Amino acid sequence: WFPKILDEVFPRFERYGISKPTLKHKFLQKRWGSCKVINNRLLLNTELIMAPRAGIEYVVTHELTHLIHPHHTAEFYGVMDTVMPDWRMWKRRLEERLA
Repeated sequence: WFPKILDEVFPRFERYGISKPTLKHKFLQKRWGSCKVINNRLLLNTELIMAPRAGIEYVVTHELTHLIHPHHTAEFYGVMDTVMPDWRMWKRRLEERLA
């Protein structure tokens, strides 16, 4: 499921000139995903598989955006707004699952 979603989301990022990252997954206690910019790798929490599809798309989008802007800057959020305008709603829904 995760590779399929990455394949579907990645074309939104082609204009930014990044290469498609490798994808791994494992259980993470405190986060839904992470990004190793230097290794061009995304890591997704296996528990994310229980989230709605759009929630998974949000996490993949968030981590791909780190390949463009490593930190949570205004530019980072600008890319998020461009490639997934409803990301804030999905972020909130996932945070409610962690609570």
